[in-house]
Amino acid sequence: MVSGGRLPKDAIPVRWLLTHQAGLAALDRPVSRTELLSWAPVVRALEEQTPNWPPGSAHGYHSMTYGFLVGEVIHRVTGELPGSWVSGHVAGPLGAACYLGLPGALHGIPAPVLPFPAANGIGSAHGIARILAALVGEVDGIRLLSPTAVEEARRERVHGPDLAAFAMTETALGTGFNLPTRERSLGGPGSFGTVGLGGCRAWALPAVRKA
Repeated sequence: MVSGGRLPKDAIPVRWLLTHQAGLAALDRPVSRTELLSWAPVVRALEEQTPNWPPGSAHGYHSMTYGFLVGEVIHRVTGELPGSWVSGHVAGPLGAACYLGLPGALHGIPAPVLPFPAANGIGSAHGIARILAALVGEVDGIRLLSPTAVEEARRERVHGPDLAAFAMTETALGTGFNLPTRERSLGGPGSFGTVGLGGCRAWALPAVRKA
């Protein structure tokens, strides 16, 4: 499929998924709850979707599709769905209470977020902090990113008008992470992380990590 005469969709680099430049921020057709929970139907819908803008020409927060786009890369490389992969390689080893898909035993424990309950990523502040700390240094002997990878992650890739973000006119993005802007400063210059609805913020700042 060719969009805007610029790039076949199957030639979109993984980097553009991480920088929200793929132009697949929304689907034209409705998706049922059963399809959302079945994974493969949404992946097929994204494969069939005409990009919302020519890939690589702009960026926009892929709030509801990002997990499927990046998660399917994980799935095809490792054979695991992203929830089990994150549990086995990130949250589990760090003892971090963070989940992609809440385990049945924990149903009813997390506080709901209103008016929108995010997109199935659930975690405690302490758990998210452990994961972010392990990006920039060791946490109980575990480090998730090398110093070189950290610099790549927080190097600005795009900055400017966001075509898809709710209540965000401007965003700055590294590789897979939000970067500070005037409206959302995160932890200040050099920090990288994420922003969420209702004022949720999480970030790491390598310059102030503990030795």
